[in-house]
Amino acid sequence: MKIVVNGKELEFNNEITIEQLLVNLEIEDKVMAVAVNMEIVKKDNWSSRIIKEDDKIELLHFVGGGWFTVNLGYNFGSLAGAVINSKLDIKW
Repeated sequence: MKIVVNGKELEFNNEITIEQLLVNLEIEDKVMAVAVNMEIVKKDNWSSRIIKEDDKIELLHFVGGGWFTVNLGYNFGSLAGAVINSKLDIKW
């Protein structure tokens, strides 16, 4: 099964949940928001939401000081004045 996580294509042998994906990537304690195909998935549903073939997953991790990064090494810039190059529409 092929999926895209933060712009990177990944392949898995079996269906997995969001929670299993985070554990597999060893980032389960770092991710604060997850979107599947541009729809935010509540944390309460991570253990039951099954990821499907060709799903596009965005994993977000917020960092103090006004910056946020997306796990897997993506920096989208400052929240104060910079353009944020994300597929997600994040509203405060």
